[in-house]
Order: sequence, then structure tokens, then C-alpha cells
Amino acid sequence: NAGDWSQGSNMDDELRGFGIDEPPALVNSWDMSVSLGGPIVRDRLGFYGVARDLAAITRVANGRENLNAGDRASWIAAPDPSSEVRSADSKRQYAIRLTGQLTPRNKIGFYHDYNFTCTGSSFAMEATGKGACRPRGEDWIALGSQTSAPETGSGWDDREKIVQVTYSSPITNRMLLDGGYSTFISAWGGQVPAGALTDFTRVTEQSDFYGFANYNYRGLNTRSSNEQMPNTWRGSLSYVTGAHNFKFGTQGAYHIQKAFADVGTGIQYRFNSPCTLNAGVPAGTDCDLTTGTIVPSPNQFTISLPNYQSNRTTFHAFYAQDQWTVNRFTIQGALRYEWAKSWHPEGENGVLYATPFSPVIVDPHTEGVRGYHDVSPRMGVAWDVFGTGRTAVRVNLGHYLQSANNEANYTVNNPAGTRVTSASRAWNDRNRNFLVDCDPLHFAAQ
Repeated sequence: NAGDWSQGSNMDDELRGFGIDEPPALVNSWDMSVSLGGPIVRDRLGFYGVARDLAAITRVANGRENLNAGDRASWIAAPDPSSEVRSADSKRQYAIRLTGQLTPRNKIGFYHDYNFTCTGSSFAMEATGKGACRPRGEDWIALGSQTSAPETGSGWDDREKIVQVTYSSPITNRMLLDGGYSTFISAWGGQVPAGALTDFTRVTEQSDFYGFANYNYRGLNTRSSNEQMPNTWRGSLSYVTGAHNFKFGTQGAYHIQKAFADVGTGIQYRFNSPCTLNAGVPAGTDCDLTTGTIVPSPNQFTISLPNYQSNRTTFHAFYAQDQWTVNRFTIQGALRYEWAKSWHPEGENGVLYATPFSPVIVDPHTEGVRGYHDVSPRMGVAWDVFGTGRTAVRVNLGHYLQSANNEANYTVNNPAGTRVTSASRAWNDRNRNFLVDCDPLHFAAQ
């Protein structure tokens, strides 16, 4: 367990002169695990289990909370020097493996891995529920960065699971039956921290008034997350004599993938604000948080759509392979047939909730790859040059395919993947009400 006691600092006036007020620092870090294994039923059922808890929490250099966060009347940020922004990530992992000898010739295995991830923290104090796996502190928050205030940050408060089942049976001393199934269930990233300001318009300040150009503050806007569940299975029957090995079998998969792009208010602003030196500050001094004030000045807005994508891909394959050893030559041959297709379900693609800038748009069921049918030969020869098994010459020839999963050709037909989801236009907010009074969907001058 590490913390402030285990590290030093090289901060000096020269670094402070570059605007670095504090270095990044380790707040806490740990990695603890325990494992246990043994028989449950002697010679019949055994287990092995692991539990692990690990975390890394660091202080973000120059990261600060915004004192004006949540104030609808304010369009400038006010970094709080007494606060601290942290980068925090922790995981709790639990895994168990069971091995069962059902009969002397029938063996089954089961594996389950549960991984709970907590990245970031809640935004609101004393928040509970989803997005509050790590409640924020009174003087720190694990959201945001050097260039983004905490109210613009998202987190990860969810789980991932792996489940595997295997079976094997030596039917005879020359024949083996083998099979298995595996799945990975994941909900990943881009989630809303408890108490987040999703109904506030995010602002990006182009000037370096806050110490960094393009500083983000005021609200949580665009964020992305995804869910996936790839399922795979296999089965084979092998015949082995030593000089002759034959095997035939099947493989398959069904991949589920969903990607979510949420947009909060659906609009974000960009400012390029002039800075005026405070009274008594000498002319020529750099104008920043400590020496001046700014007048928030919009110059652009961007509208975005909450576009959702959902993809399905499946493939089924059957193969046979043979290997013969004659004198010093080993000859291999194989043939594989594979069928693959993809589609995009109705009701899971499109703009699935209305915003001020778009109605609901639900894409219909769409076919992706309608059906690849491929036959792939593979062959090879190995020559044991001196008959000692130490020097060999090998020649292999085969036809290999792109993997069938939710990418490339298998998703290119999804209309949600080709939709234009954001657009920007110049805007100067002449009446200073910080509202887009023109029609944002009409790009002619107004």
C-alpha cells in the first residue's frame, strides 16, 4: 500500500514559472490476492479459486474543481485551489475453476471470472446508486483532467464476466472427443457519474486563460460506451495412431456488440474570450486567472445526435485434417468450409431518443454480409533431413480468411455507422443571452 510517504517532489520555482503548481503524485495503490484450491470430492471434483483487489489512485497535476459548476447563470469557470482532481481506477476480480471427472473416460471443466471495475467517482456528494461506486471526497473528486473540469468527466461503474465450459472423453486409446463453449460479457466505460450535470451545456474555451488552451467545463455532454457478448464454441473428434493422425470438427461463433453515443443537451459551445488585466497589474503582464478577468465570448456551437449502433455476426465452420508419417516425410492436408453472415437488428440502431435537434430515428433491420461461403484448403510437407529429428525442411500452403466479427465488412452496411452525428457552425451570440436563437439546422446565414 503506497501513498505520500513513499514519494518525493521536485517542485521548484522554475517549474512554478511554467504554470505547474504541483506535480502528479501517487495517492494510494494496492494489489491484494488470495487463492485456494483442492478436492471437493476425491478423484471426482476439484476446484481452484482466486480473489483479487487492486487499485491505483493518483493526483492530477493542476487539476481543479470548478466552483461555478451547477450555476446556470455562470458561463466562466472558477478553478478551486483548495480542491484536488484524481485519477482513480480499481478492480475486484473473482475467479473459480471446477474440474469434474464424471467417469474414468468423461471429464468436464467449468470456469467463471467476474471482474468489477470502478473508474472515476461520483460527481455529487453522498451520491448513491449507479455511477457512485467510489463516492467523491469533500476536497477531491476523481473526474476530469488538467484540461477538463470534473463536471465534464464520465466514469465506469460496471462488470465484465467470462464463462467457459469444456468437455473431453478418450472414447478409446486412439480416439478423443473434445468440445467447449466460451463467452465474454462486458459493459464498458463512458457512463454517467452519480449527480452529473447532464442538463448543462458544455463549454470549450479556446484561449489559455485557464492555463491550457481548449479547456472544457460546465457540463457533461458527449460520451460513449459499449456492451459486447461474443459467444464461441468448438467440437472435434481425433483419431491418433502415431504414424497417422486424423481429426474432424466444427467451430462457431455468435458475436453481439452495441455502442452507445449519448449527448446530454445535444449542443455544446466554443468560446474564445478576451482577457482584461485587473486594476493595478502592469501592462504587458500575461493575462490569466491570477492577473485578469475574461468576458465569455462564443464563436461556435456544435450540435450532436445520440447515435446507437448494434451489430450481430455469426459464423459456422466444419473441417477435416489428416497427417501421415512415412519414413522421414510427414504430409499434412486439411479442408475447411466456413459460412458467415451479419445483420443489424431493428429497434437497436439509430437516434433512439429525441433531442431538441432531432426526432427519433429508428433504423430498420439491415443485412450486412448476406452469407460468405468459403472452402479453404491447407497442406504441408515436413522432411526430416538426417532422420535424427533435429533438422527439418518444412513447406506449408494454405488459404486463410479474415476473422468474422463485428468490424470491417461485417458492419459497413449498418446505417447507424454512416450517419452524420454532429455539425458545427459559427455563432457570435450578439444579444449575449447564451442561447442559439437562430435555427441551428439551417446553415444559411441568419
